[in-house]
Amino acid sequence: IYRSPNGDFDKFMSNIELVLNVVSNCSRVIIAGDFNIKFNLKDKFATMFCDLLSTFGYSQTIFSATREGNCLDNIFINFDTTSIETSVPETGLSDHLGQTITIPKFFLEYINDNKIVNTSFRPITAKGSYLLYMLLTSCNWDFLDSHELSCDIMFDTFFKKFIDAFVVAFPFKKCYVRSRDNKVVWFNEKLKRIRDRVAFINDVYRVDKSYFVQREKKRLRMEYRYAIKTAKCLANDNFISNSSNPGKAAWQVIDSFRTKPRNKTNISIDANTFNSHFVYSQSAVNSDSRTTLSHVKSYKANTSLNPKNKFSFHKVSETEIRDIIKTLRCTQSKDVYGISMKVIKMNISLFVSPLTKLVNMSIWTGVFPNALKFALVTPLYKKGDHTKPENYRA
Repeated sequence: IYRSPNGDFDKFMSNIELVLNVVSNCSRVIIAGDFNIKFNLKDKFATMFCDLLSTFGYSQTIFSATREGNCLDNIFINFDTTSIETSVPETGLSDHLGQTITIPKFFLEYINDNKIVNTSFRPITAKGSYLLYMLLTSCNWDFLDSHELSCDIMFDTFFKKFIDAFVVAFPFKKCYVRSRDNKVVWFNEKLKRIRDRVAFINDVYRVDKSYFVQREKKRLRMEYRYAIKTAKCLANDNFISNSSNPGKAAWQVIDSFRTKPRNKTNISIDANTFNSHFVYSQSAVNSDSRTTLSHVKSYKANTSLNPKNKFSFHKVSETEIRDIIKTLRCTQSKDVYGISMKVIKMNISLFVSPLTKLVNMSIWTGVFPNALKFALVTPLYKKGDHTKPENYRA
């Protein structure tokens, strides 16, 4: 927040009260800014402002001077002040000192979308890959030679054995990650040297406020700002050009500067409603194609066809199955069971034989197994009302 020293204080207080009412239901809020109010003196404006914020549960955290002996800048919070630390460092970017607030890690996930959040995943490690190999090696596939089991049961048993081994080999791990950090390091030695010069001239200016020192201070500050801007641009350019996927890297840089909306909409649409909508949408498309299908049937009835080629199913070999799997892209995308193609290709030699038997069983019985009929459908919002399923695509 910034308040002009020449602004209408009563109007400012009214606007602040409106803002505080809007965020009154938020449990962890930080209000920071240049208020141009002398918080370290017995100032009536400071008393009025602090009294207003205290009625909403906010506490002052900065008590040191931030500009020429006056505490004009501050940070107010509405949570426990004993768990935080504040300071007023010299930044060299302004005639005001900076304000920093250090918050414990367990508070970070509540601050904003660009901070540390808790997540879990299955890391594909060398140790886990070796364990998966050993577990699959010890698997017994004799049930595939049984004539009493159906194709569905065989596929289910095969998947269960593979997934059980996968879960043991690659257990879930919890970690803290930055959701929108592009990890571009832009601060360099040149900036460090300029920053040291800015800090030195600031110290000189506190003793000697002559015109020449003031002019040099202003020049160095402008040089420092320009150097920061140039360093950031150069670092982002290098990050994008050295990336294996420049398009993705460019969007990572863009997203790191974009502000995500803080008010998240709670979607009340359940999975069954989405499923019914997507099924109905496909039915509507199919009904529109019936006219075309009738034309095809009419053409076939009025045309004498003499097919020269015949088609029949035949059993597949292990070599064919292996070659087909090898042609698939080795991506990190996971199926409904949480397994990626990378894991499949790493262990292709261990299960190509049982998989070939299963495929031939499906061809021989004419049964497409239920285990292969599952799909993970994620509705993606397009535009319009969030509560209407037609505003989503699968």
